[in-house]
Amino acid sequence: MPAHLHLLRQFHLVQRLQAVRGRALPFAELRRYLLEHPSLGDYGGGYELRTFQRDVREVVDLFGISIKSRRGQGYYIAETEQLPPG
Repeated sequence: MPAHLHLLRQFHLVQRLQAVRGRALPFAELRRYLLEHPSLGDYGGGYELRTFQRDVREVVDLFGISIKSRRGQGYYIAETEQLPPG
């Protein structure tokens, strides 16, 4: 996959988590959202937990945003780490 699509996927991941304002989303819901997003092209059905975990680490490095998890609930972004809208 080209590097720009990795960045775009990570950007959409952050946007999706921001859209729910601190509510935790399960991995399955995030996966479905990313696989169905039209601008990301065809993943061939693949976006596994390992790729997500790698994306979470890269989001911290690239955007300075930590994606946290709540056991049994899912993933979220802390309120203090929101990107500006747009």
